[in-house]
Amino acid sequence: MSRIESLTPEQEAMLLDVRDEWIAYGLSTEPADRETAERGVDEAYKAAGLKPPSVKLWLRSPLEGAIAAVQVRAQVGDQVDQVWDQVRDQVWAQVWDQVRAQVRAQVGDQVGDQVRAQVGRALWGQHDTWLSFYDCFDRLGVTACQHLRGLCAVARSAGWWWALKDLAVLTERHNRLIRDEAGRLHCTDGPALSYPDGCSVYAAHGVRISGDWIEKPETITAELINSHDNAEVSRVLLGLYGEERYLREIGAQSVASDTDALGQPRTLYRAQVPWSTEPLCMVRVINSTPEQDGSLKPYFLRVPPDIQTPHDAVAWTFGVDAPSYQPEIET
Repeated sequence: MSRIESLTPEQEAMLLDVRDEWIAYGLSTEPADRETAERGVDEAYKAAGLKPPSVKLWLRSPLEGAIAAVQVRAQVGDQVDQVWDQVRDQVWAQVWDQVRAQVRAQVGDQVGDQVRAQVGRALWGQHDTWLSFYDCFDRLGVTACQHLRGLCAVARSAGWWWALKDLAVLTERHNRLIRDEAGRLHCTDGPALSYPDGCSVYAAHGVRISGDWIEKPETITAELINSHDNAEVSRVLLGLYGEERYLREIGAQSVASDTDALGQPRTLYRAQVPWSTEPLCMVRVINSTPEQDGSLKPYFLRVPPDIQTPHDAVAWTFGVDAPSYQPEIET
């Protein structure tokens, strides 16, 4: 994080704390704190000059919440949208001018304008991370930001919600969230994200895919991989299907072989595939770390199509020039 010269070390530490807190809110899989969330709803309505809703309906997922909001909107009509417009616009009007003045003084107009552009019309609860920006200014003493405390309370405590006429529809947070090392949604044995009602998102390395491919992997075929019109999905399916199996079934050409520092064989494969504009080039290597049963597992690495030898391929995966790559042991 770059230093803002006008902030004290204590203030900079506070900004980092706010960042970490709001990341934790967004990733939380704990049940909603309904009491705190409902108080936040009342506070948000009051900040907009509205009477708090007399009914607060809790549902299990954003899908259920959206369905309920649509049903209410069909019965009540435009009054529903007017309530949220008022909650959003009146609260925003009280906050924006004062915050913008301080933002301009510290980091210029661009940051503030980008934040505002991302707000949109949704009430995303724990995913309303734009509120962290104003939480910072609230803690720094910008009094106008107090008007957003109700929205912040809901975001800290619940999932998505809808501000309707005399009715707030609130939803639970997701109760399952699995990510890869890069922080992307990823799970190969079930949904990567799901809610208490079973509403789920299946994904591998951040790419959304059909739940059938995870729950019923036998439905994946080389033909399916080749016929899909999304290259990212095809790459994910390739990993689920198995690289060695796929390369064998499509008749990939073995273009070069050698051995690693431990004498284990390595093979470079190349094949034209319909889901990529360039040849698929993969090197098969043996993991030097034994599995629990003592076996050494083979695995595949995708490399650029102009790679000519397994040695060059492995060097590329380590970001090292091929002539300089001479390890005693490869991991």
